[in-house]
Amino acid sequence: MRFIRSTSILCIAAMLASCGGSSGTTTPPPIGGGGGGGGGGGDTCALSARQAWVLGELEEWYLFPDLLDTSVNPANHDTVQSYIDALVKPARDQGIDRGFTYITSIQEENDFIQNATTQDFGWSPVLTSGDRLYLREVYERGPAFALGIDRGTEIVRIGTSQSNLRTPAQIIAQDGIGFLSDLVFPTVDGTTVYLEFRTVSSSSTVSASLTSAEYELQPISPRYGVELFPNGSEPPIGYINLRTFFSSTAEADLAAAFKQFNDAGVNKLVIDLRYNGGGLVSVAEYFGDLLGKGRVGQVFSRTTFRSSKSANNSTELFQTVPNAVNPMRIAFVTTGSSASASELLANSMRSYLKTNSALVGRDTFGKPVGQIARDRSECDDRLRVLAFKTESADGVADYYDGLASVFTNNCAASDDIFTPLGTVAEDSIGKADEFARTGTIAACTPMSQAKGTLSTRQLSPTNPNFGQRVILGML
Repeated sequence: MRFIRSTSILCIAAMLASCGGSSGTTTPPPIGGGGGGGGGGGDTCALSARQAWVLGELEEWYLFPDLLDTSVNPANHDTVQSYIDALVKPARDQGIDRGFTYITSIQEENDFIQNATTQDFGWSPVLTSGDRLYLREVYERGPAFALGIDRGTEIVRIGTSQSNLRTPAQIIAQDGIGFLSDLVFPTVDGTTVYLEFRTVSSSSTVSASLTSAEYELQPISPRYGVELFPNGSEPPIGYINLRTFFSSTAEADLAAAFKQFNDAGVNKLVIDLRYNGGGLVSVAEYFGDLLGKGRVGQVFSRTTFRSSKSANNSTELFQTVPNAVNPMRIAFVTTGSSASASELLANSMRSYLKTNSALVGRDTFGKPVGQIARDRSECDDRLRVLAFKTESADGVADYYDGLASVFTNNCAASDDIFTPLGTVAEDSIGKADEFARTGTIAACTPMSQAKGTLSTRQLSPTNPNFGQRVILGML
């Protein structure tokens, strides 16, 4: 068994996959042969054996050991995840472990990190008022995009055959939201649905069949991921939209983007993390290095484990990397789907930029903690254990309610799914661009005063594969 952690901060020798507080992933080398043992006797992959292993790992590594309910009877649970949920329920009830501790597949996770591939329709759907189903983002290499489906498209009717097409509202009323979620998020290649959809640019509906397939999720969109916004006689505003920190190509994509920024003399940025639920902490650290010209050797972030594991505590410093910039001002575009590594990056840069930084859109998810990965290879089990917390150079941590309260400048803006990303015509980007250019936003409503005004609900599958966890910010 290997110890894999989610913050590259602790990576000493080998890089293993890990996901930290939706933040990123780093992994330290094996430590002491793993923990928890096999348990359960003969069949090491029997449910009871896997449950015993999980209990041992949590007792050894869980960040909040006093909030583990070890009285839970494993015999009352027919899945490993159900047992995990019961064990960490006290922490979940306090809002400090909201699904952060879970079991997944080693192979599935490693495949995604190495190849950035997942299997579904290649879209991110949300429900609006009246249970109408729209797509907030569609990925260029996924099956849906090939049909002409894109951001703002409405799925008018959907079904498993042409004879059982129903509106999303009808499906929810008759079979529940879980049925709809699993319909739009298949976890198996080759699953076909039939649908009628309407794009933003058309008033008529299109009928089609759509089959799930494996595709690559590009961390930065080739269409709108990197832009230069005009700024009068001054250097342009650099815009970058990072979809995920969980990809082996993310660093190369970031490097290419910042070369473009450097060539244009960019010193003010809009960083769009609105749907980015985290990923590899090592990528967040590299992103910080690209923003850290002039800060080399200073603290980017600190990572702290429970007292019995304090030997793993670490401090990450800004490193020298090519094409780094020294930003005068940064506006971060966020929503409730921005978590972990996204929050780590924004919080770390805020500690230096202070009032020259802003949060625009909606408050973030609130995940100042991260997971390590503990592996049981004989069962293809990877246990993501909530094991550490992160803080900025100025000591800001424990932002479980989101980052808005620690940003002096925070302004509510809508996520206008009917306007393409990468353009100042979109409300959140427009306000962020205004801040980047001028240091203020004329029409600014603090995020705390805008709570409860969101008009969309994100759908998520009952049993998400790892790629879906990444896309939906469920790490």
